Amino acid sequence: MIAGGAILAAAIGYMLWKRKKAAASPAVTSASASSSTGIDYGGELSVIQSELEDLLAAEGQESTTGGGTGATGTGTGTSTSGSTTSTTTKPPSATAKTPAPAVPSGVHATKVTASSVTLAWNKAANATSYRVRVTYQGKLVSSASANGTSVTVSGLGADHTYTFHVASVGPGGTSAETNGPAVKTSR
Repeated sequence: MIAGGAILAAAIGYMLWKRKKAAASPAVTSASASSSTGIDYGGELSVIQSELEDLLAAEGQESTTGGGTGATGTGTGTSTSGSTTSTTTKPPSATAKTPAPAVPSGVHATKVTASSVTLAWNKAANATSYRVRVTYQGKLVSSASANGTSVTVSGLGADHTYTFHVASVGPGGTSAETNGPAVKTSR
């Protein structure tokens, strides 16, 4: 819009210079004086406005549309301007949503005792930590959290089969849980 403002200022300066030059030139006859001193500012404004719109459209900036008519006569011309409207196109939003972390894969037991199970899994995309729930016969018996890809859950009963549910946690939320594995503690 700055370039358009500079062009408009230059156009106004040109029109004032042309008016001053037309007023300073001597008229040859009274018939030619009326036609030579009558300046069609409305027509000039329309041409300048059209050129300005073309320039702004080429630059992809705000565009303006409008119209004007000019009337000439002896002495100075007069101009009647039409309405002007403007439209602005907003750029697309740059806000991007952080994706939710992936469900952990490869969950397996690495060590089993009578009272504890050590689990490990593969790192999940977009995860910063993990949540582990332990159930026995469908009821929650323990929970833990881990910053890495393994955890040891202790305080379990001997010779019991527990189901381990692991979910990934990250800036985009929490993933779905795994449904297993089921691990039996030793006697």
